[in-house]
Amino acid sequence: MIKLIRLEYKKVRLTRFLLISVLAVVILMLWCIGNKSGHPEGYDSYQAAFAEINFYTNSTFLIISSVLITKIILDEYRKKTIMILFTYPHSRKRLMVAKLAFISLFTFCVTLVANFSVTSLFIFLAPTNQANLGLLTNDQMLDSFLRICLYALATTGINFISFFFGMFKKSPPATIIPPFLISLIISSHFYQLYSIWDVLISTISCLVIGVLLAHYGIKKAVQLDVE
Repeated sequence: MIKLIRLEYKKVRLTRFLLISVLAVVILMLWCIGNKSGHPEGYDSYQAAFAEINFYTNSTFLIISSVLITKIILDEYRKKTIMILFTYPHSRKRLMVAKLAFISLFTFCVTLVANFSVTSLFIFLAPTNQANLGLLTNDQMLDSFLRICLYALATTGINFISFFFGMFKKSPPATIIPPFLISLIISSHFYQLYSIWDVLISTISCLVIGVLLAHYGIKKAVQLDVE
């Protein structure tokens, strides 16, 4: 499996996606820190600031990872190159799992790094840029760290859902739009959860639903004939 994941890494030109990710982080910093996410008077609290940073960051990288799904999986069906891959001495299911594993690792890592980068810069500049927030406690920092990790996992789970829709429609819009809409729908609740245990339960739910849908998506993928 590791060899198959490495094969996907060699096939995909990640440099472009990494550059896009860096640009996205810069824009997120300007929006969430420089423009205070559109709040003229600034954030009400550290918790509110972290919630908005997480929402904008995760939504952004959901879109980027959905584009990666289109590039790695859907384009191979549209260009009819997937059949070349299916001639490899591995089962179709194993090949599709390797593709999803590669995309999931990329999604989790870049979302995690982006969230940490934006949040760290916000914390560093907060004493001068957001003086009304007061002091940031160690408990708040630990809570923020745990939430960032859990949100990155949840983003990975939602990304599985985009794969599911993409495989059934074989359409880039069907791959990109659903996860973004899901993120918008759950944002008012998910990112405002007070208890870290509630976040954990919600994250596990996203992962379970995502894995189940990805399973059906893989079954669909291995049965499809290239038209």
